[in-house]
Amino acid sequence: MAQFAKDSNYKEMKIRQEFAMNLMESCRKMCIKNYDVPVLNQTEENCLQRCSVKYLLLGDYQMKLFTKEMLKKVTPT
Repeated sequence: MAQFAKDSNYKEMKIRQEFAMNLMESCRKMCIKNYDVPVLNQTEENCLQRCSVKYLLLGDYQMKLFTKEMLKKVTPT
């Protein structure tokens, strides 16, 4: 049982890492495209931070809305 919990935690951690890496890669592409700079500089670094926070907050908000909608469908009125 402990091994299952350990495997489950490991899988969840890997999924979160992959999500974070994909998010940063998407933000980096967007920021480089917007600023037309091939290397990181302060402007792009600020863009990456804003982009990451914006999409993480948006994802959290969308998950809350989705959960709320699913609860409406399941809960009898």
